[in-house]
Amino acid sequence: MKDNRSIEQLILAIKKEYELYEDILTLNLKKRDLIVSGDIKELDEVTAKEQALILSIGKIEEIRIAIMENIKKEYQLGDIQDIVDLAAKVEVNIGNRLIKLKDDFSILLKKVKDTNELNGKLIQQSLEYIEFNTNLLSSINEPAPIYNNKANDNPYTKANKLFDLKV
Repeated sequence: MKDNRSIEQLILAIKKEYELYEDILTLNLKKRDLIVSGDIKELDEVTAKEQALILSIGKIEEIRIAIMENIKKEYQLGDIQDIVDLAAKVEVNIGNRLIKLKDDFSILLKKVKDTNELNGKLIQQSLEYIEFNTNLLSSINEPAPIYNNKANDNPYTKANKLFDLKV
């Protein structure tokens, strides 16, 4: 094969994207702790950082795709679809580096996916807990029916109390 500059650029782009996903994983782990502790303000800050990283990942992904297209043209490899296909067409040592990057990336993406799913479940549990408490507290504010012979007694004018201590 020719000069490997394009492939080295591809490797650098993949490594940069990998680093950004490592940062996402770190933030996901921090988000998990913040969801459990209920620190909404810091959770918002971490989410904003995560969104910025996602934008950066999108830009690097566009660069990586452009580099892959250049490699296809440069090496006349119109039939390659992914890194595995490319690794099969290049020198063995470069192909092995590409496969290792792909494998490492797959492991990292699984970890990110797993932490995202766990965080989603924790958020869902938190929302269910909040809804339960809201329903519990709102049911306390509903007046109990009063059965007596006083037509002018309006239960809605009485103060709602959490505990009624009439004996």
